[in-house]
Amino acid sequence: MPEVFPSILWCGKLGATGDAEASQEIFDVRFWPHESPDGNSVFALVGGRNVSQTPEKSEIIAHGKQVFVCRTKLNADPPFEITRWWRDADPARSLNSICWTQDHHGRPLLCAAGLMPKSILIYDVEHDKVARTISGHGKAINDLQTCPTKPSVIASASEDYTVRLWNLDAKYEKQPCIAILAGQGHKQPLLALAFHPNGRWLLSSAMDTAIALWAIPTEAEVNEAYARDQEPLLVTYPAFITEEVHFNFVDSLDWYGDLILSRAARGSNDKSVRNEILLWQIDGFDSDAPAPAKPAVPYPGLYTRSAFHHTPESRGFHRLLTFKTDHTSRFYHRFGFLHRPETNTRPILVMGTEESKYLFWDLQRCEEGEEPGEYPRPTRGAKSVRGRPKKLRGGASALDRLGGLRRESSVASSEGTGPPNTSSPSPNNTLAAPTSTSVSNAAVTPGGRRFMLDDPFTPLKPHLEVLADTTLSSREHFATNQLSWSADGKWLVGTGDRGMITVFYREQVA
Repeated sequence: MPEVFPSILWCGKLGATGDAEASQEIFDVRFWPHESPDGNSVFALVGGRNVSQTPEKSEIIAHGKQVFVCRTKLNADPPFEITRWWRDADPARSLNSICWTQDHHGRPLLCAAGLMPKSILIYDVEHDKVARTISGHGKAINDLQTCPTKPSVIASASEDYTVRLWNLDAKYEKQPCIAILAGQGHKQPLLALAFHPNGRWLLSSAMDTAIALWAIPTEAEVNEAYARDQEPLLVTYPAFITEEVHFNFVDSLDWYGDLILSRAARGSNDKSVRNEILLWQIDGFDSDAPAPAKPAVPYPGLYTRSAFHHTPESRGFHRLLTFKTDHTSRFYHRFGFLHRPETNTRPILVMGTEESKYLFWDLQRCEEGEEPGEYPRPTRGAKSVRGRPKKLRGGASALDRLGGLRRESSVASSEGTGPPNTSSPSPNNTLAAPTSTSVSNAAVTPGGRRFMLDDPFTPLKPHLEVLADTTLSSREHFATNQLSWSADGKWLVGTGDRGMITVFYREQVA
């Protein structure tokens, strides 16, 4: 029987138990984005220190700054082995972000960046060396992402308020930075990025609580600028930007079709704000349509700007679903999202907490608006706490773009359970509400089911909670920084503080 959620295979420190060196944080983890024919998958991690293994390869020990590459091993303890690692001799270097790319021969390259240096290091995995360094940002880099349709193109988010696009193809060797997205966008350090699956759009988020949508310049536009003066193309205006979706620093983003998943950090002393991941949409946005011809020009008192067609009452976006994520208030705390529509894999959202727990949602279950059979419980290396899911009355109206439907009208709760709409925007404190509680916006999918959007402000509890069975005491927990799924959806790796790594696996993917 296919498994909906994975089970924990292993959870432990990246280092010897009790070793002071092992108290490092592992900031980022990314799987190589292609399936492996042998069933094993390759992933990379980056943290605060180097690592090595004992001669017997029975123990992983931390030493200093580090980036390393692992291959999963299903019947091993731990269920992965280190195949490459880079030990940085520079004590001032601090790395927090990685992404995979490849050279013109298709060989894997790993990009790494962080607080220091302000450059991006290109690590040649096959030859185990740093092959290249690309520079341009004036301050620290907080995220790296690879274009899903053109792996030679990567994007970087920096504390200098800019997004830079880089092309590692040999054609751009003299000036690999092909575009700078900045000017009338973010006004504080950037934190996170997310490419749309079609490679034509890029989301960015920052400490100014804003989320921006940028149209990626076409290859013809880039080449024209490059041929003229070999300088990056400057993109001044995002197609959409809002400060009204979240209350605090937005540090995690992803796409669900043309819908957006995002979450914000919350200060531990701020009790008025709940821990939540939001699913929302930009009104009038169609990823297959041409980029808007006219930019969204800023003016005083406007906290959401959109170049897409929308009614004035909607402010250009709508909140659709809320996911309840208790104990996730810390900064740099990112969710993981598996969405592979081409393989008919169920879309799974997962969030690690500050109390060694992992929260799972099956978004197809939300879309179906029905109670399927019980999910299998985790059987290895985990203690599970099952939450009672909130049953949506055909909640897939929030997801109707995924069923090929398009809409321009406002979305409302079928019973008007959401808060009333406000008539004037306020900075950082207002979420877009339905424009009319009397509007019923049902839709019929090609499968024949009828859907309605439920209350988008009531947090949806996890379909499954898993408590990691660790060597830490019951009074000590670890927090997860990053989660990454393998290309085939069988492996999930989470990394966090205290040098902790959690490895999940499922044999048959639903």
